[in-house]
Amino acid sequence: MRKVCSLVFVLFFIFSFSAVAEKNYTSDKVVFLPQEFYVGDLVEMRVMITPEKGAEVKKPESFPDSYWVRIENTVVTKLEDEYELRVFLRPFAPGIRTLPALQFGDVLLRDIKIQTKSVLEQEASAFAPPAEQMLLPGTVYYIALIIGLVFMLPVFFIFFWAKLKNAIYLYIHEQRRKKPYRRLLKVLNELEETVNDKKGNEFYSLLVSELRIYLTARGSIDYSAATAREGARMIASDFGKVSGSGNLINVFKLSDEVRFGGRRVMIRRREEDIEAVRSTADEIEKADAGGVEHVDI
Repeated sequence: MRKVCSLVFVLFFIFSFSAVAEKNYTSDKVVFLPQEFYVGDLVEMRVMITPEKGAEVKKPESFPDSYWVRIENTVVTKLEDEYELRVFLRPFAPGIRTLPALQFGDVLLRDIKIQTKSVLEQEASAFAPPAEQMLLPGTVYYIALIIGLVFMLPVFFIFFWAKLKNAIYLYIHEQRRKKPYRRLLKVLNELEETVNDKKGNEFYSLLVSELRIYLTARGSIDYSAATAREGARMIASDFGKVSGSGNLINVFKLSDEVRFGGRRVMIRRREEDIEAVRSTADEIEKADAGGVEHVDI
């Protein structure tokens, strides 16, 4: 009796398993895009199925876990009596393998094999040698330019160094020559801006002091300690031929009268003296251009 019961139980189990394992759909087409794919590629698998009547087909709620493939997404499209199942997957192992079963509602999509290729399996030859060093665009031209400069610099110095040296010397000489004149103009501009604020004694002391420095730089005699009478003789000697040189003599004399004689001078006269010194210095610069180099104080 026990043997009969056991036999009935085994037959019932086999029958039940066969019923569960039996597919409830028919499939006539499986397409992979791309047709050939490699490890790590994203692959789209399209399966056309015709389910049995009453079988519901819908998108899976979850995807099976697998060590060699990952299911990214699925799409279910109904086409009259057929369904198009699109499965997006990414394989991580080469060779022919069976995909894990996917549950689309009442339909269990299973027993589908895929063949994944590997780049390493197709490499029959040895590794290629290292590629040559890549040069940035224009590198060859820059190298040629540098080499050309290296060879041309000695030639340049041989043929043009004398002219270059003279040009540098003339430039330095001209800058040094103009320096006393620029200093005097700066002081004259400052006096012109503050002419109403300074007393006569302070104004003429500063004006004559800067004029002495300028004349010493441009003339051949030291004007720093000259009296008004001595300064007049020295100006006549150094700049007698310069237009307006007499104005400088008058400024020296007036300065002594203001500082030592207490003479009062109107603002208008101060402004006239500033302009006289400026115009006379301009004439001295024109006459002195190209002359001998003077010492800059």
